[in-house]
Amino acid sequence: MRVIASWYVYNRLDVIERTQQYSPTVYLPVDAKIKKNSQKILHFLSILDVYKQMSMYSTPKQVIVEDKPTGRKGGIEPDLFCIFKGSPFWIEIQRNQYSEQKM
Repeated sequence: MRVIASWYVYNRLDVIERTQQYSPTVYLPVDAKIKKNSQKILHFLSILDVYKQMSMYSTPKQVIVEDKPTGRKGGIEPDLFCIFKGSPFWIEIQRNQYSEQKM
């Protein structure tokens, strides 16, 4: 009930809006740069899923989503960077499955 009440208050303040396309519901800031129907939302949900799976074993530290360690466009851009069990991890997440032949 608390989540619904919070959503109602923030919605009335025109701070967040709810998407109807995903279950469970995804909430976005009203001024979000990402469209409510963007395929990128599924990508971010996949990143969240990887984080949740890692958290079952140990809590990742220094988590950065879509890190740009070189600081320039066109350099390496992993989907997720974190320190996991004391070691740095740069993770690229693919939602599509490719066959060995296609690779």
